[in-house]
Amino acid sequence: MDRRPGEVVKLLRTTLKGTRAYLQLRDEAIKITSEWTRITPANAAKVHDLMSTGPLPTDGFLDRETMEAVITDAREVTGVKRTVRADEVFDFRLLQRVDEEWQGWRP
Repeated sequence: MDRRPGEVVKLLRTTLKGTRAYLQLRDEAIKITSEWTRITPANAAKVHDLMSTGPLPTDGFLDRETMEAVITDAREVTGVKRTVRADEVFDFRLLQRVDEEWQGWRP
């Protein structure tokens, strides 16, 4: 991120636009998901409904509980014994900037 922040910002912009479009344009998202993944539209609708209830935030930010779960899982896999703070792992400065730019954007 520190070496190429411009590229990270481009990726974040695209990701946030896609996430917001996916969540707001339900019918189109279900159709595209069904075609792309080759699952039934009914299953694509279930996935969309599940994702829109919280796991896929429109601002791109993880909630504290999810961050702690990610850190805990990573500590277990890597064998790290020390406490790891969320700010050591997650840096939302650029995401915050992009989120502020896209406030009010609608697909």
